[in-house]
Amino acid sequence: MIPASEAFEKIEHEYEQHPEGWRLYIGLDSGRQATVYAFHGDCAWTIKYPKFGMNGLAGKVKVEEDELIREIAEDPMSFGLRIITRHVFEMLMQQGREKVTKQVKPVSAKEVGKGAEDSNNRGFMSGPFTHAQSPIAPISASQRDLEQKLKESLKHLTDGMYV
Repeated sequence: MIPASEAFEKIEHEYEQHPEGWRLYIGLDSGRQATVYAFHGDCAWTIKYPKFGMNGLAGKVKVEEDELIREIAEDPMSFGLRIITRHVFEMLMQQGREKVTKQVKPVSAKEVGKGAEDSNNRGFMSGPFTHAQSPIAPISASQRDLEQKLKESLKHLTDGMYV
């Protein structure tokens, strides 16, 4: 387990290397603890915060359930920065987000900066797309084990700190 801030740095680095196919789920778990799940490929980061305070803990596990990984990977509504031209933006407004998202791939922050500098490639930047309908819950046994360890460690770290 590592501090949440360190996990976000690692996630940012991984995103810069491979920006496509990320899924983020953010919300309160069944115990009312703020939780972030970041899925990419067959791995998942779980970042959990105590009920009070801002110092969260995180861990990364391999997700075992192939069907769920495939479902997440094939969903066109992935997290990411995108460079969107005015024409594509107009299409987005007319046709709906899902159709256009298939055409506009996620890019790294470096590519966004390069696109902004290029006078021939002006456009809009958009992201992230979120999944409001998704429940905040682990999807594999490895995540459930990690989540339990995170909860226990957070409880130990915050015992007696908040009344």
